[in-house]
Amino acid sequence: MESSDFDLRVGVDMHVVDGMYQGSRTYMVEIFSRVISCCPNIQFHLFCSDANNILNIAAPFSFSNVVIVPGISKNPIFRLAVQFPILSKRYELDYLHVQYVLPLFLGNKGVVSLHDILFESFPEFFGKLFVLRSRLLMRWSAKRANKIFTISTFSKDDISSRYRIHKEKIDLVYCGVDTRRFYPGTDGQECLASRGLVSKGYLLTVGRIDPRKNLAGLVQAYDLTSKDVPLVIVGQDGLRSNELYREIEERGLSQNVIVIKDVGDDELVALYRHAQIFVFPSFSEGFGLPVLEAMASGVPTIVSNTTSLPEVAGEAAVLVDPKNVNELGEALSLLMSSLELRGSLREKGIIQAQKFNWESSANLVAQFYLSKVNKGKHLNE
Repeated sequence: MESSDFDLRVGVDMHVVDGMYQGSRTYMVEIFSRVISCCPNIQFHLFCSDANNILNIAAPFSFSNVVIVPGISKNPIFRLAVQFPILSKRYELDYLHVQYVLPLFLGNKGVVSLHDILFESFPEFFGKLFVLRSRLLMRWSAKRANKIFTISTFSKDDISSRYRIHKEKIDLVYCGVDTRRFYPGTDGQECLASRGLVSKGYLLTVGRIDPRKNLAGLVQAYDLTSKDVPLVIVGQDGLRSNELYREIEERGLSQNVIVIKDVGDDELVALYRHAQIFVFPSFSEGFGLPVLEAMASGVPTIVSNTTSLPEVAGEAAVLVDPKNVNELGEALSLLMSSLELRGSLREKGIIQAQKFNWESSANLVAQFYLSKVNKGKHLNE
């Protein structure tokens, strides 16, 4: 089909597929692979650095209503100030969907997926320059955007109140969990052997290694337990990651705490599925996707009682104060010693995870763009 045959042309900033694996990458891939499938009359221009990084992810990215535009700069200033305004005009885009920050000179075409503004409430967990830049650019983007999508009621309320934006402009589009990948079972045990692990014989946490994730506090809490099973931390180094390694070394826990920085998709699924307990002690989150993945995998879960996490976990997890190391240690010890409690949380977690699915969330985004198609047709009648 020619570009003129489509009812709407939407550009999508997919530069996250070119970087390290993280929640924002999962979100954009899962949402837009489904949006593309259910909007054949809309042409999507996917902007990225390397086309192969998109084509190898999901079949819908090669559909006839998709144009992949490689060569996008990894420099955010050049990408937002130069490339996107030029590309928007070149491809005559009706909308440009980005994450967090709108490009300059876009008019009323901007749509923003703004997952959270945690740097406002918790600046101590971010670099000073990042906080200053984000406070300026994200407030400006939120006010200029035609529509804002965010991932939790917590984030929606935070964006609305701090930036004085009407809630009608902000749509709640939850993260989901792919239950075709994350589910209880016994398969995948061979992935554990190379790590020296056995099924139900370790505690697990997943997330970038930086102070906001409270991993040093988790190590302190773990040190209060019997330490009968190792603690496995899966995540790539982030801001001040050395604080975690120092905590492990000073407590003499190098043989008890296993840090895995690079993990493939299949191994990650197996690590979730065979964990005895999953713990997510973060100080702040816009959502907390690993919590869903763990619960869907049938793993009893401990999470912080702050920000978005009670909203995600519901009554299917043990909630703790992340600032209280003793409370976290007691929760770990309780679950480690109680097979009955672990079984109860396992069943509750599976049910809770089913409330969040990518199909429903993608449908909300698709309906926004389809409404623009219908509005345009109505005006032309």
